[in-house]
Amino acid sequence: MDVNQKQCILTILQNPKYAELISYQEVWRAFEALGIPEGRPSNKQNLHYDKISQKSIRIINRLINYLSENKVEFNDFMSNLVSKQGIKTKTGISEVEIFKATNFFQKLHQLNLKKSPEVCENLCQILCIDQKY
Repeated sequence: MDVNQKQCILTILQNPKYAELISYQEVWRAFEALGIPEGRPSNKQNLHYDKISQKSIRIINRLINYLSENKVEFNDFMSNLVSKQGIKTKTGISEVEIFKATNFFQKLHQLNLKKSPEVCENLCQILCIDQKY
């Protein structure tokens, strides 16, 4: 199976229209058993892609499509959600950018990228979003 064929199959499987018909996780396990691991990045230090749920994949795909169709950069998408906060370190105070998980998921819901405004725990784990904020 060539890369284009694999990409076509992944596109179909990730389409929200088929969410209730196809279990992405089960198909993915079958692909891996057949030696077709492409399409999902390998795990990184803090990103565990093997734990991503079908729901999280759909949300990410919808967000990517929204950004692309509306020609919006991710930084611009997040600009009204992010605030800067001083964090005390050994050498002084460092300024970090933070955002509330609830506000992020509410924005996804308002843009019809997510069905409900509830925080998606799996997506928070994958994207390293601290739910306390």
